[in-house]
Amino acid sequence: MSAGARRFEGKVVLVVGAARGVGLATAQAFAGEGARLSLADVDPAIDGIASELPDGTDVLAGRADVTDPASVDALVAATVERFGRLDVLAHVAGVLQQTAKVADLSGDEWDRVLSVNAKGPMHTARAVIPHMREQGGGRIVNVASWFSYSGHAYFGAYCASKAALRILTQAIADEEAGANITANCVSPGNVDTEMHRKALRDEAASRGISAEEMKDVEWAKIPLKHACPPEDIADAILFLASDDAKYMTGASVDVNGGVLLR
Repeated sequence: MSAGARRFEGKVVLVVGAARGVGLATAQAFAGEGARLSLADVDPAIDGIASELPDGTDVLAGRADVTDPASVDALVAATVERFGRLDVLAHVAGVLQQTAKVADLSGDEWDRVLSVNAKGPMHTARAVIPHMREQGGGRIVNVASWFSYSGHAYFGAYCASKAALRILTQAIADEEAGANITANCVSPGNVDTEMHRKALRDEAASRGISAEEMKDVEWAKIPLKHACPPEDIADAILFLASDDAKYMTGASVDVNGGVLLR
């Protein structure tokens, strides 16, 4: 988008998972295009998020736990009370799993990953849809993964959770099209966030090599030869939330550097 674009002037945008990484980049991008923001995360860093945004941004920020329906309902109610409406939901919050074969995966870890990555977006969608219906429409954008298209060893819970999220997004799109609510998702590949860097460090430690060597090994597998910055995923989220994508619903936009071609 060209410099100075203001596609979200006056729009109210809820970004869930906004404290760091892709969520923070998304909040900053929306703010730069004139949005009024409601930002939430379970991470205490959300309390100081206003300092990460352009001066003058109209922002409501606070902690919320997407695995707790009451917490999500309170977040959405506070957003609507503050701003009077809710135009866009960008659900970015998610977790990786502890790497393990399915035979070694604990039930608690399975539940943790599915609860955050699949049940959490369901809670937020369920909370925002009535408000979007009442005001005549809205945009829902979820963040899935290129791992949502097939199973990968040691990441069974993560793959299952992101596949569930992608299919959930399609179901919402089908259900709410008549209410002028679109639902789409972005499916990233490797994103150069602290979560990604930690995964590289952990794998490096298990192999007895340096984190930089591990990065070189993993990034060499990507046709474009690098993990993308969080801003690249934010750009895709803003596109799907904007009128540029008004005729798209139920779609998954791949931003993966070429690791999956379909």
